[in-house]
Amino acid sequence: MKKFIIGVFVLLSISACDPIEWLSGHQGQWYLKNSTEVPLEITCQRIREELDIIIPGDSILIFRSGRYLGDNEFPPFEDFLKLDSIYVYGTNGKKLCEWFLKNKEVEKRSVYEEKSWIHHKRHIAGPEYAFIWVFDIQNDDISTVNP
Repeated sequence: MKKFIIGVFVLLSISACDPIEWLSGHQGQWYLKNSTEVPLEITCQRIREELDIIIPGDSILIFRSGRYLGDNEFPPFEDFLKLDSIYVYGTNGKKLCEWFLKNKEVEKRSVYEEKSWIHHKRHIAGPEYAFIWVFDIQNDDISTVNP
C-alpha cells in the first residue's frame, strides 16, 4: 500500500507541472554572413578561442540564447551584447576587421547596432520560435581595420 501511495504522489507531482512548457522555449540566434569575395576567419573571445572559417556566401552561428516558454518573453537583441568583441581575419592570418562593444558609437557600421542586422522569425515546433539575426560582413567592413 505504501508503494502505491508513493506512486500516486509521484504521478501527481509530474502532472502538476507542465514539463513541456519548461523544457522547450524560444531561441535567439545570431549569425555572421560572409558577403565578401574572400574566405574569412571569425573569432569571438568570450565564446571560444578557435577560429571559424566562413566561405563567401556562407554564415556562421556566433551566439545563441533562449527563453523558456513559461517566461513569456522572447530573446531580445540585447542578449547578443554579451559578446564584447568580434574579430575578422583573412585566411593568411591578417586582421581585417574588429568590432568592440565599447566602440559602437564611433564606428560607421557597427555589429552591435540592431539596425545593422536582418531579423527573421522562424517557427520551430508547437509554440516555439527562433528569432534569428543575420549580419552581412561586406567588403567595406574588411577593407580597413576599424579604430
